[in-house]
Amino acid sequence: ITCFVVWIALGYGMASLQIFARTGFRAEQAARHYHGGLTAEEREIYTPPTFETLLSVSHVHTFSQPVMLGLMGLLFALTYVSEAAKVLLILLSFVGSLVSNATPWLIRYISPHWTFLLPLSNLLMMGSFFVMAGVILYDVWRNPEEEE
Repeated sequence: ITCFVVWIALGYGMASLQIFARTGFRAEQAARHYHGGLTAEEREIYTPPTFETLLSVSHVHTFSQPVMLGLMGLLFALTYVSEAAKVLLILLSFVGSLVSNATPWLIRYISPHWTFLLPLSNLLMMGSFFVMAGVILYDVWRNPEEEE
């Protein structure tokens, strides 16, 4: 269990590095990446991803994220926390994933103003993921005899 949780967390870290390399975690760069545009200072034209590119990325993420979050949610459901906390964190992770996968489409085809959803959805998904990971690891490694 520990290896799985740590490995998934490392994968999440790599995804975060990729996002940083692409956008610098800045809304205007994310909007430019997904919506395209011209920058006056750089005098460069940024072309948005094609429909096929968005579809390819969305396909991978809408398949892999539910698998990752589902497995984490299953392990989390077996921990000591309350049922309400379990439901809330698992639900938030999936809502974050859904919004995170829909936002590039909204930015590309509707408006770059939807960019604000990227950090919010990633915060939901990443925050709930790491809380679940922490609880799972704590539950696996804690010594029940010390708690008595």
